[in-house]
Amino acid sequence: PNSNEIFSKSLKADLAAPGIIANPKNGGENKMKQHYQKEDYPEMYEHLTDAEKKSLSDWISQHLSPRKTANYRHTCYGLKHHFMRNTGIYVFSGAFKGAMREAGYLAVDERKQNWNYRINVHLQ
Repeated sequence: PNSNEIFSKSLKADLAAPGIIANPKNGGENKMKQHYQKEDYPEMYEHLTDAEKKSLSDWISQHLSPRKTANYRHTCYGLKHHFMRNTGIYVFSGAFKGAMREAGYLAVDERKQNWNYRINVHLQ
């Protein structure tokens, strides 16, 4: 089965309802829904093959390093495209987010659709 078939069978029910976050304008009393695509959820990482996970892990180790301050020049969306250009492997943004978590990099603000990280980026 392809990745779309796997995703649709296993996570369809889990991700059918979008996440809910507090509305900062009124102290968080009302809720507003995030309207992200299923491909944006970090759980997509779990549906990669072991080889894809290893390629992502290796690429992250070779091209990213931690720093104390947030890097707003690079998002998970842009980084996944650099990964694809270097490896020829396409992954969804959510899978890239999951790989970053697995590597120990936490998002600056997970409420955003495209996450930034506290990273230095070393691209050739």
